[in-house]
Amino acid sequence: MSIVHVSDDDRPYLNAWLHIAGVGAHKLFLLAGHFASFRDAWETSHDALVDAGFSTTLAAHTVASRPTINVAEQWDTCTQSHISLITTRDASFPATLRGIPSAPFALYVRGDARALTRGSVTIVGARKAGDYGTRCARLFAEDIALTHIPIISGLALGIDAIAHTAAVECGGVTIAVLGGGIDDATITPRTHLRLAHRILTGGGVLVSEYPPGTQPNRGTFPARNRLMAALADAVLIVEATAKSGTLTTAQWAQKYHKKLFAIPGSIFADGAVGPNTLIRDHCATAALTPSDVIAACTASDDDTPQRHTQKTRTAPPTHAPHPATADPLHEKLVRTIAAAPDGIHINALIAKHPADAATIPAALMMMELAGTVDSLGNQTYVVRK
Repeated sequence: MSIVHVSDDDRPYLNAWLHIAGVGAHKLFLLAGHFASFRDAWETSHDALVDAGFSTTLAAHTVASRPTINVAEQWDTCTQSHISLITTRDASFPATLRGIPSAPFALYVRGDARALTRGSVTIVGARKAGDYGTRCARLFAEDIALTHIPIISGLALGIDAIAHTAAVECGGVTIAVLGGGIDDATITPRTHLRLAHRILTGGGVLVSEYPPGTQPNRGTFPARNRLMAALADAVLIVEATAKSGTLTTAQWAQKYHKKLFAIPGSIFADGAVGPNTLIRDHCATAALTPSDVIAACTASDDDTPQRHTQKTRTAPPTHAPHPATADPLHEKLVRTIAAAPDGIHINALIAKHPADAATIPAALMMMELAGTVDSLGNQTYVVRK
């Protein structure tokens, strides 16, 4: 018994599940494989949830949380904001996301979801953009968008907003991937609410893994960055300091074997350290003109349907730049994982650290990128030797 297709009547219950702290993509896949519908899963007992793969702690938390969640009211928030909930079981779900590690089970989408199925370019960079970065982001976003290639970014301050705005102003399509809710009441930063509306009016789309009302936090941004890398055919880094969070998007691009570009800058500029280092270490190709990126995307259109998983010429070196990952939760997880030399499943980690259940998946992503742990597949982790 499993969910082959999520019916329209069942989507309110899927949305309700996404309001339970500790229930992410992995748990949704477990539920979909064990129950005939998300409504059946919602109405089942504590023991049945444990049988489906939930820890006893999470099952108890779920049973206690359900009475506080009004399924119909939460779904009304989606419909009133014209937000759709698409799943990996739907034909409209982006093919680029289906095969990635830690793939999302569902996405909240506002706007024209067809944009998610087209070849696209992610443009990201510093929140405090300099004049050089601003000019570059505007030039590249505009020229690429004019070739009918959607521009993906994160609706953040700085380079993200510049890339979105340039695409909109030239009549192109742009996709904003958020680390929180995509409803008007939650869109962050608040100063970009008008920009979000311009993106929608221009035929673009807002996307998130998180339900309306979810405020972004330090755990949701790495997950957001992985989606920006996975959705695109190519990723362009405009500006980034040595410890910029932008570099996590570059690392995800390498992990997913995407074409990675960086705009070189002055050796005296802090914002050029990230791109220059990526180029020096052969992680990224120097992008000197928008045509460099456009040509790479055009070449992808002529490849086989598996082009999104095709490897790039060089693998990321172990000394590729990344932001600092020292974190008390990471240290706790390392100790727990190290005690299980044959690997430990994410459910066991959550059971051992229930207070951190909601942030453990994001922490594991960051630890894997930082080279602290390795995934053995099936959500099982070991400490990297």
